[in-house]
Amino acid sequence: MRSLYRYIWTVLALPALWACSGEEKTVITEPEGKEERVTIYFNSMGPATYALDFEKESRVETIDILAFKGSGAEAVFAFSRQINDADMDTPVLEEATGVYKRSFEVELINDGEQYTYVFLANARVEISACLSAYPSVVEKGYLLSHLVASNTSAWNTGTDYKRLPMWGEYGPATPKTLDGKTIDLIRAVARVDVSVTAANFTISAVYVKNQYNHGRIVPETAKWNATDKKVTEPSLPLSGDYTGSLVNSNPLQYATAPRSIYLFETELPSDNNYTNTTHLIIKGALQGKGETYYRADFKDFFTGGGENNGNGWEDGPPATGSGSGGFVGSGDPYRRLLRNHHYQMNIISVAGEGYSSIDLASANPNSQRMLSEYINWNDRGNQVDVGNVSYSFDVSRTKISFNSQFTQDFIVVKTNYPGAWEVENTNAWFSCIQKEDGIEVNFTGNTSIPAEGSFNILLKSNGQVKFTKKIQVTWNND
Repeated sequence: MRSLYRYIWTVLALPALWACSGEEKTVITEPEGKEERVTIYFNSMGPATYALDFEKESRVETIDILAFKGSGAEAVFAFSRQINDADMDTPVLEEATGVYKRSFEVELINDGEQYTYVFLANARVEISACLSAYPSVVEKGYLLSHLVASNTSAWNTGTDYKRLPMWGEYGPATPKTLDGKTIDLIRAVARVDVSVTAANFTISAVYVKNQYNHGRIVPETAKWNATDKKVTEPSLPLSGDYTGSLVNSNPLQYATAPRSIYLFETELPSDNNYTNTTHLIIKGALQGKGETYYRADFKDFFTGGGENNGNGWEDGPPATGSGSGGFVGSGDPYRRLLRNHHYQMNIISVAGEGYSSIDLASANPNSQRMLSEYINWNDRGNQVDVGNVSYSFDVSRTKISFNSQFTQDFIVVKTNYPGAWEVENTNAWFSCIQKEDGIEVNFTGNTSIPAEGSFNILLKSNGQVKFTKKIQVTWNND
């Protein structure tokens, strides 16, 4: 029988011990039972990026397995295992699914009991900090709620880039049940890309204002949709689990677009002050003009009758005071940032020069000088099963609303399905033009206009339809 000493790695963990200091160091005795060697596979899910290439963004250099006896938040910590890069096989990119997959072998205790296994990647320092200081009997919910990562500057994407912390879970199960299973690892950060389609504007720098300095590695159970494998709300660090300020009010500069920015989850400010939301400051120049600053928000851009371009509200903004994503008591649809989501900020048009400073731009979110929109993807993607293989398939939204002022829209289609996809439309009052990255939808008015219509996006294989996605189109009288 071996003993696991929780004070190992304490020297490495000192910067992260703010939540654990003052508690007695303890020795954990592993449960009795034979060791059973199992093989575990894991996926690092998500598409390629600009700042970090696909391999780097999916890179896993360490995995810590925390085994909790039982199930739910009350399951009690029993033992842990550490897996290093040398213990894993070579990462393999699966062309069919578009994810990196690796495997490793590990010996787990098999005493006939069932354990919930928590897999944590690239988070050894944070894990060691808590395991070195918490009491010997620690419930799963309590321990995982205190695992906090920190980053107080722009995320390092250089040669010695900062690895992305990830989390996955399986169980309750015995080692025999776990053997051969694949674990999906979910990144603890959101990704933001910035692009420019405005022909008269050149971007030179991007700043993030009100970036969060700390983030929880494991989401709260109540905010995790296990079926779709995505979070529904942000999980913020508990007070006392970090040093300094949670939010950095100083603007942090990132490289010029297009580049990826990695951010911890964010919440909307409790004081309903738009100045305190997490937002971007774009530095750039109109053709023939000098450089100025513009603010770009993670805020739904409504089309016509209330549909948005942010994959958030599909039936218009929430009722006043509902707090369903926007500010309570207001109709402003500011968005929170969620882990393992990809936010594509697109600069559509620039009507005039911006502001002379970052602070002035930050204080004017409703300026009409720059029009930007964002598309919000869950990086895990909506899964489509074709045969024995699951593929990701997403559209930027599922509803379009036309009116006399808004007669054209574009839906982005994003999938790693290797077969063909096509549009099926039998309506005469709007047309669908298939493009490489999506569908251009145009109001034509060629016939009487019904209250609503729809068209389908089809995934095909060998001429057979394997999956259908319905997009609703409505007309709103002015």
